[in-house]
Amino acid sequence: MRRHSVYLKGLARHFLQGNYGFFAVSLLCASLLTSSVSSIPSALFQTADNLPMYLTQLLIAFMISVLSGMLTDGLTKIALSVSRNQKAAFSDLFFAFTHQADHFLLVELILTGITSLLHIPALYMEYLARQEVLTSLQYNLFSLTWGAAEIILAILLTLGFRLAVFLLLDQPEMSPLGALRQSMQLLRGWKKKLLYLEFSFSGMYLLGLLSVGIGFFWITPYYETTFAFFYREVTGETRGQEN
Repeated sequence: MRRHSVYLKGLARHFLQGNYGFFAVSLLCASLLTSSVSSIPSALFQTADNLPMYLTQLLIAFMISVLSGMLTDGLTKIALSVSRNQKAAFSDLFFAFTHQADHFLLVELILTGITSLLHIPALYMEYLARQEVLTSLQYNLFSLTWGAAEIILAILLTLGFRLAVFLLLDQPEMSPLGALRQSMQLLRGWKKKLLYLEFSFSGMYLLGLLSVGIGFFWITPYYETTFAFFYREVTGETRGQEN
């Protein structure tokens, strides 16, 4: 599995040569859009000191996360073009909004819904901390431990759906549920390699956090393009085409 991971990452580095700049600019635009829109809930509800207002704030934040996921689908589209040695366009960033948007929306609703359910304990603890039921130390300790567990569980629970967005990018007319089902079928026998590949980036993501996010402008293109090659390998597209 390690050799397979090294192989895919090597392909990604090779095909990203000359494309990092464009990818980084696209990522910057996506990040700016996401951060701007993400500030809406707190701006609308600066003092969400009762449960109904707090839940409304969470609902808006959830929908923003879904839309942000659709922007990330655009980055995946760019990575797929790079892996095929095709010229990527800035408009690819908004592909999920302009090509059967309802299909991408439903897939992101399902995937974001799964991760959001895992986040409920953290939200509840945050609410208790706001009400001063918990001390800062108790809340911070819980956030650290559950945060790590949440990431691992999210990867495990959505692993079978990892190729759904790729399938929609190649076949926007495919139904959302059809993409999710086909992803699970394609990944039969590949999940261990996929899981290893996912966790092989954990060290890089830690470095990205330590760099105050700057490192992600290199890590994200690398990550997305590596998984584009994984998708193409699983579907059999890359046989005899890498060279």
